[in-house]
This record gives sequence, structure tokens and C-alpha cells, in this order.
Amino acid sequence: MGGNVKLETGERAEKINIGKMNSEVFAAYKYELYFMLNRFNSMFFYTSGKKLWENFDELYSSGEMFSGSTRLMFKKPFNQFALYKPMVGDIDIQVPNELMGTLKVFLENNKNGQFGSFKYIGFTNVGMQLNCLFEAPDNFKMFSKYIQIDFEGTEFENGKPTLFSSFGHYSSWTDVKAGIKGFANKYLLRALVSGIYKVPNCIVLSKKTKKAVKSKPIENVFGFSVDKGFRKKLEFNLDKNSDYIMIDEKISLFKIEPKDAVYITDLSIIFEKLFCAYPSEDDKRSLFSFVKTLHLMNTYCAESNIESVFEDFIELLWGDEAQRLERDNPSLDNEAKTVMYKKFIEVFPFLKKNNKKVKAMKQQYYENYKIS
Repeated sequence: MGGNVKLETGERAEKINIGKMNSEVFAAYKYELYFMLNRFNSMFFYTSGKKLWENFDELYSSGEMFSGSTRLMFKKPFNQFALYKPMVGDIDIQVPNELMGTLKVFLENNKNGQFGSFKYIGFTNVGMQLNCLFEAPDNFKMFSKYIQIDFEGTEFENGKPTLFSSFGHYSSWTDVKAGIKGFANKYLLRALVSGIYKVPNCIVLSKKTKKAVKSKPIENVFGFSVDKGFRKKLEFNLDKNSDYIMIDEKISLFKIEPKDAVYITDLSIIFEKLFCAYPSEDDKRSLFSFVKTLHLMNTYCAESNIESVFEDFIELLWGDEAQRLERDNPSLDNEAKTVMYKKFIEVFPFLKKNNKKVKAMKQQYYENYKIS
């Protein structure tokens, strides 16, 4: 999550206080960021012979190089943006997947380098992201001394992120106005995919060895990744008559390794897989928003499926393997997640019966919250 980078040398990211700015300062701040990124792109080209963004000005002007709420920061008027996002955790920027290795080397070789008026300090590497720390110029330090800029490796086509790349790294203005962060919809989509397609009383086998592998009593047939798309995780083990093969009175399935999986990125097909209906253009656009996806569920999903999705959703929020969203700040973590939970309950009031269970989950989760 934004504003969580902490380097081994002790420097750590601070959220950018947009609420302290006025429209003129906001415009000046964004211009300095533009100049810094333009310089960064030029220096990367000078050392590697390639550009991170072939059409920098076009991608900057359209906002397509940015992801999450950063796109809104560069597209929305100051008064609107500052009203709903007075604090910005980081600047999220998409770069082509194939250049991430070269970018990592570039960052390693340019620590303490100056790019425009910002000084680059260092980075951490988390998954498909290079999370960088930049020191702001003196006249902007009052808003944040060290800002976090995340370079996210995504699929590009014809010099810009694909539709699915934008979808997977999108933050809806509808959600922002409801106080809901961009990651919320990614959690919901993961829970939708896992919650709808569950197989109880099963045993999972390695396709290679035909031996059982570590699994849960209830497994998810499909999975979803914001980076790669929708995929099948398991396939049924069938006999020559296409009947299930039972082992120890359990349905047996073969595990499909991620490297062997076929990923679906077509939003129309993903929608059909989720809701068993062909989407209109408005339906597809609704998938970009947490709030609107909840309403899609209300239209297309049975109550039993909604309960199953909800169970997986609260596990992502406060379960044993839930991600800590705010370094050293369980209060902010709770605030961000509770807004999502309350919106879920608002759309589906019958789920209030789970409030006691959720309260116990939260208590356990925050008792174990790691402080670093």
C-alpha cells in the first residue's frame, strides 16, 4: 500500500498532504513531477537505449501511464480531488513488463541521483513493483519530505497499457467519493472468483506425480490476478465416462501450476465467468468499481453465492493471511478495510448476521498486527 516504503538506511515514505495545498501549488507540484518523470525517462533511454514510455507526453496528458488514484490526481480538478483525497500515499506508474529488469538495474546504479528537482534515494522490490523513495525539493517538503513512487510492471501494447492492465490497476472515482481505496475492488474480484467456484470435500493431486498435494477441505477451482487475469487453478480428475474419480470418498482434482495456466484478460469473458450473463458496455465498466461490482452481484448472484463471496472477502480483510495495509498503523488499516466492509453490508443487509464473527476476526487480527 502507498506510503509504506522504508529503506534499510532508515528513510521512509510519507503521505503527500494534498489538503495543505491550494490549486496553484497543486498545479506546480504536478508540473515538477512531470519534469522529474520526463527527465527519468530520458536518463533511462541514455543508459539503456530504450524508453520506459515511448509516447511520454501522450501518456501523461491522457493519464494512461498512471494507475490507481494517481490517474485521478492528474486528471481531476484540484477542488474535487483534494476534497476526497486530501492525503496521497504514493504515485503509481505503469511501465512495460519487459523493461522491469532493466529498470531495476537503472535504479541500483542511480541511487542519490537527481531527476529534475527530486532526488532519488532508493527502492524496495515487492512482486511486480519497484517501490521507490524520492526526496522532494525544499519548497515542497512541507507536504511530504520523502514521496513514494511505485513503478508497476504491466502489459503494454502499441506503446500504452492494455485495457486489462488499466483495469487491474484502476481506482474508480465512484469508489474514491465513497472513501473506498483502489485495492478494494481487487479484493472483491478475488473473492468473487474464489467464492463462486468452490468444491467441498475434495482432494488435490499433482498432475505430474498423481499424488496428493497439500490442500484445504474446500478448494477454489478458479483464481484471479490483477496482473495476469482469470485462470483455472484446478481441473476435475475424470474417468473415461467423464465421471468424477473419487479417492477416499472425496472428489479428486488436478492442480494446474501457474506457469501452465491459461490466463483470460478479456473483460467480457471474465464477466460471463463471474455472472453467467453476457455484459453490456455499462456492465463491463461497472467491473472497474468496487461499489458498482457489488450492485452487479445484487443483480446477477444468488444469495448463497453472495454469502460465499462475503466469507472469502472478510478473510482477505482480517483472516490469518490478510495483508497489512499500513506500516505500523493498525488504526488506518482498520479504517480503510471497515469502509469496504460497511459498504458490502449496506448493499446486502442480510449479511449483518455475521457482525459478531467479523468483530472476533478483527480483534484477533489487530492483536497480532506487526509493528516494524
